[in-house]
Amino acid sequence: MTIDGTCPARVEGSTPRRGRSWPLKVYVAGIVAVVVVAAGANVVYQRTAALDDARESAAADATFGARIAAPDIAAAVGLARTTVSSTAANPGIAKVFDAPTGCTLSFGGVGAFATGHLDVVAPNGTVACSSLAVTPSSGYGGEQWLTAALEKPTFVGPVIDARTGKQVVLASSPITGMGAVVAFLDLDALGPGLASRFGGPRRLEFVVTRADDRVVLARSIDAASWVGASTDNTPFAGITGDVGHRDLDGAARLYGQATVDGLDWKVFAGASKTEALAAASRLSNRELAVSIIGLIVFLAATWLIYRRVARPRSSLLSTISTN
Repeated sequence: MTIDGTCPARVEGSTPRRGRSWPLKVYVAGIVAVVVVAAGANVVYQRTAALDDARESAAADATFGARIAAPDIAAAVGLARTTVSSTAANPGIAKVFDAPTGCTLSFGGVGAFATGHLDVVAPNGTVACSSLAVTPSSGYGGEQWLTAALEKPTFVGPVIDARTGKQVVLASSPITGMGAVVAFLDLDALGPGLASRFGGPRRLEFVVTRADDRVVLARSIDAASWVGASTDNTPFAGITGDVGHRDLDGAARLYGQATVDGLDWKVFAGASKTEALAAASRLSNRELAVSIIGLIVFLAATWLIYRRVARPRSSLLSTISTN
């Protein structure tokens, strides 16, 4: 007995079953949708990453600026202290009080303290010798800092310089039994001095405060107006360790900070947040434009290919159906 391996007979009038197929345009639309979503996600990611990188870079530059400014201030104050100490120890300094008209002193400031003056002061406050030209005020009689300056080396401030009317810090060293040598460092010169030395291409803003952040000792912007001012009730209040914070005028900045060794001072260096993010935004916008152009080219190419494939395919299917 043999078995004939034949295919099952086809029932007349029946048609073979076909798996369900999607129209070509559905597949094309799916591919286009995937590409558009991927391109959009890439643009969002690139923009976010660029802004984050720009923010971190600006904050790092600000921190670096503060960290190099702080030791510069400490070194300048140290040099002022050394200057008054060595001048007070000069054996010929006593002659200044006997013949003040023959005395000459020179003082061109120290470090970021670009301006100031050096005086030899008698116990009654009379200035026996000075690097400063003659001023309407004759001296420092009655000044609170003078008593301590006659007894031991001091560093105090901010105080008002009676001869110039400026806010200053002063370093002094006593001349035993005769008076004191005092260096007056103008605080309104400190902020601009720091900015010119360490501001860099970001044009960092510098603010020097007491350790509690509540009193401004110096600022690089509108310097004279802020020396000795309180930070209370300003946008700068409560900065503590924040990186992103508003400055004294309310502008958004990215801050770095450092403590000045040996002094109860802090230095803040701030980069403009707007300027820091502007470059990243411009770069991101260029990348967005390139992505859009690329997407337009892709869509145009996809449309052309679809047109070239869809028409012959439709004709072929029509012919098959007719036959």
